[in-house]
Amino acid sequence: PLPDAMLEILPVNDPHEQEALAARFRIPYLRTTQGYIAQNNGKPIALCQFRISQKTVTLCSVGITPSEDVTEREQILSALLLGTLAFAMQNDVQNVRCTKEFPEDARRLLAKWQVFSDEN
Repeated sequence: PLPDAMLEILPVNDPHEQEALAARFRIPYLRTTQGYIAQNNGKPIALCQFRISQKTVTLCSVGITPSEDVTEREQILSALLLGTLAFAMQNDVQNVRCTKEFPEDARRLLAKWQVFSDEN
């Protein structure tokens, strides 16, 4: 598992950087989305792409560095999703949805937290 102090969740402010990160994590770059990354010691280890519209955040895709450690993967996903949702809530978001491409393990975390999620 990752020590908490080493994991940072940050917005991706440059579309070219988001595109490069999407390629790195082997997920399609969605140019109409915003991105948040998880970093470990300054190295990107995961990307979440999402949209905010009409008080709804739509979680579109997640790419993560492959890991055999299920606990570590869940820690990274949890931190990344919580950071993304915290940002969304600052923008008056009241609903959370997921596209059908959103990974099943990330959906399970949302369900565990009792966050409403729905396929678009």
